Amino acid sequence: MKEFIQKFTDEELGKIIKIHKSYYLVSEELNEIMAKINEEPQAAGVYLGEDEKPSLALLEILSKRSDRKIFIGEKGEFLFLCGRDLMGKSIKKSTQPFITGYTSLRSNSITAFFHGLLASNRGRIWIKRFLGLFS
Repeated sequence: MKEFIQKFTDEELGKIIKIHKSYYLVSEELNEIMAKINEEPQAAGVYLGEDEKPSLALLEILSKRSDRKIFIGEKGEFLFLCGRDLMGKSIKKSTQPFITGYTSLRSNSITAFFHGLLASNRGRIWIKRFLGLFS
C-alpha cells in the first residue's frame, strides 16, 4: 500500500496497519487502545483498500495531498466521464512536467477527482483512466 501511495505523494499519511488483506489508517489514540486489547481487530480506522486496490477514502486523501495534478477542460471532462482515455490536447494545466506515471486529474467546472496513468510515446501524451471519485 505504501508503494501505491508514493506514486502520488511523498507525504506520510500517518500510521497504516494491515489487518488480514486490508490496510487501515489509524490514529495514535486508536493504535494505543488496540495495543491494550488482546483480541485481533477485524477492522480499525479508515479503510484504505488492499494491495494496488485503493478505497475511495484513500483516493480522496490522495487527491488533496498529491503534488502530481493535471487540470482538464470541459471536452476532456466529458470524455473522461464517458469512460474514454484522454489525449494531450484535453490537458489545460499541469503542476509538473509531463512524466510517465500515476497522476491526479482535476476538472475546473465540476468537483471531481480522477486518477489515471499518464503515458507518453513518440511525443504523444495520453491518460489512461483507471478510477474516478466524484464529490
